[in-house]
Amino acid sequence: MNGTAGPGGQRRLGRFGASLLLLVPLLAVTAASGPSGAQTAAPAAAPTAPARVTYAGTGHRSLGRVTGTESSDPLFGTGPAHYDVQATALGDTVVFASRRDEKRPQIYLRAPDGSVRKLTSGRDAAHPRLTPDGGSVVFDSAEPGGPDGKKQRDLWLVHTDGSGLTRLTDTPYNEQSPTVSADGQRLAYSANPDTAAGPQIYARPLAGGYPTALTGPLGGKATEPVFNPVKDAAHRDLLAYTYTADSRTGPRLRRLGGPDGDQPLLAGTAAQWQTHGAAWMPDGNGVLFLSVDHTCSCEGGWNHVWRSPANPDQHPDPDLVLSENRDVSSVTWVGAQDGGYPVVERLSAPAPAVEGVDATPDQRVATLQDVRMDGSDPRDLGVPVLQEDPKADTNDDPAKDPLFQPTAGYDPWTERQNYTPDGRRIVVTRFENGGRGRIERIWTTDADGTDAVAMPLADRGPNDWDTDPTFSPDGKYLAFTRTSPGGVGDASGPGRILIADASTGAIVHQVVPPNGQQAGGDAQPDPGYVGGRVVVTYTVRNGRNALATGLRLRIGLPAGIPGGGPPPGCDRSWLCALPDLTPGDSTVVRVVLAPDHALTGRATGVLTTTGTDANPRDNKASTTLRILQPRIIAVPPIGKPGFVTSVRGKDFPPGVPVRFTWKPGITAAAAPTRPGPDGTFIGQLLILAKDQTGTRTIIASGPGFSPVKRDHFLVVTGSVQPPDEVTRR
Repeated sequence: MNGTAGPGGQRRLGRFGASLLLLVPLLAVTAASGPSGAQTAAPAAAPTAPARVTYAGTGHRSLGRVTGTESSDPLFGTGPAHYDVQATALGDTVVFASRRDEKRPQIYLRAPDGSVRKLTSGRDAAHPRLTPDGGSVVFDSAEPGGPDGKKQRDLWLVHTDGSGLTRLTDTPYNEQSPTVSADGQRLAYSANPDTAAGPQIYARPLAGGYPTALTGPLGGKATEPVFNPVKDAAHRDLLAYTYTADSRTGPRLRRLGGPDGDQPLLAGTAAQWQTHGAAWMPDGNGVLFLSVDHTCSCEGGWNHVWRSPANPDQHPDPDLVLSENRDVSSVTWVGAQDGGYPVVERLSAPAPAVEGVDATPDQRVATLQDVRMDGSDPRDLGVPVLQEDPKADTNDDPAKDPLFQPTAGYDPWTERQNYTPDGRRIVVTRFENGGRGRIERIWTTDADGTDAVAMPLADRGPNDWDTDPTFSPDGKYLAFTRTSPGGVGDASGPGRILIADASTGAIVHQVVPPNGQQAGGDAQPDPGYVGGRVVVTYTVRNGRNALATGLRLRIGLPAGIPGGGPPPGCDRSWLCALPDLTPGDSTVVRVVLAPDHALTGRATGVLTTTGTDANPRDNKASTTLRILQPRIIAVPPIGKPGFVTSVRGKDFPPGVPVRFTWKPGITAAAAPTRPGPDGTFIGQLLILAKDQTGTRTIIASGPGFSPVKRDHFLVVTGSVQPPDEVTRR
């Protein structure tokens, strides 16, 4: 999944990268509810909030308050972390970009009392900064009108109460990172009107006027300008910015507006470091900044936060502010010079420590996350799921697959998470240290990630891996895969699908496949049913670092299954044109079927591309499609008025309510019968004392399947007895 808080989609939320690899990793077959108007099989979640989707992911970013040189705490307290980025402050007021309410980032303000206010809507906003009077915010936003029909970024202003939205620039090139001088008169920003020269720093009156270039003679690129916040003559013209001569030397911080002109901002040791992201201190003397270089024994090769010395002549080296095992993208100072604190944008989850392996910027922990159905408000729920192999982003060997065949000490992406049927909790697979190394267990959490508890699943060995959890519709049972012992590749033992009592963890059933079929693997224990709905899902993911173009998916399904026909984008021959996929992106094609007879067949998918494909062998996928026809019998098939007959069912959806009716005859109201995990049940049907005699039909109905009939049940008079019934004479 991808998300951006700035131009060009530069911030990656997903876990994939490297060279082009096209994957069709899973064709999921699921059975949903039956005919329209049928009863719901399980309690629905209360409609108090928009529906959300839970998943495991990396790369989520949020804001943290620095509490020590090795730690930062969530700025907004404990609980789910919203996708908040690019914070800047003026005193105790903080503005930032966030996707809390929309799919694209908007501008928000955090007041000194901690309350949060949304300032924009419908934009694709970034780089907010308060004006010196604290009454407005300047920012950039993606707008139509760029070259070749693309979007470009223009500058905007909005008041801190959300009113007065004003467009400041309207050009066919990018203008970004606005900043206003301490006297409130000038607007500076980075822009690229000359594509050959690259972005440079420009300034113009805030009220409007022609821009003047402040950089350019040095060559290279100039970005991230920020005016000094102090209004006196010694400070008000000072402007720090990031200068990049070339990729080899990396970025360097410089300053403009002093008596000596354009000069390096930092002296001493830090003058030779790669530095960027300057944030002035409130008194205008010194800056906070980011650098991957250091003089300390800091962990990791990612950005650390530093503070330039107040008196470089006496103390030339910078002071360490934050060296945490997670990457930092920006920093700002909140509050007064004395008593304030730094706030950083950082990866929400710290990079994992792996024994015997040096930490790197690519080490990431995947956490339990969720997002609204419209793509807005991605949140990190804070529950660690797995430790990703850093090679997953850098591997270019098509024979290796570090996502699912990781280096020792890291975990494969064999996770899965689902909501409980009532929507109140999440069941999730998590890796942890166990018997002989890493093991995988099944946990549950509240829907916001709190109250994480390991499920007490019975008969578990110390080296077992429990994966692929899914609940029965009534929430009473949990189906999952247990591998004994667990492991990757040849280290993995045999797997089996078990069904447990969800409340106690006791194993109540083991799914035994037909002869000759594999016993373990990806748990998809619920088949489809005649009269229900089956959704076949094809997921295509671009797993490497090049654009995937010219994608076509050939869908293959068993013949003779009614449905809605080819989905949008697919022709009558079931050949589907797919959109181009950038690295890490995926697309989904769903086929809805309405089976009218029992069958076992294969659903297949074949992916082709007109572009480069590093490994064509992984472009095929298939899964078994099994449709069951529920059946009932009556034991005995004859009875007299006042008699109770036994109705037995087979191949019904587990846990769904099944009701019985007579036709003709008087129906005795009774509570529905619920099939067990194996799809069977034994129910009772009463023949009322005054019911009419003769043949009749028993009908079993419920959600997710067509009504099932049993004809020729015979109701007899008292002189004709059912088999094995003896009456007193």
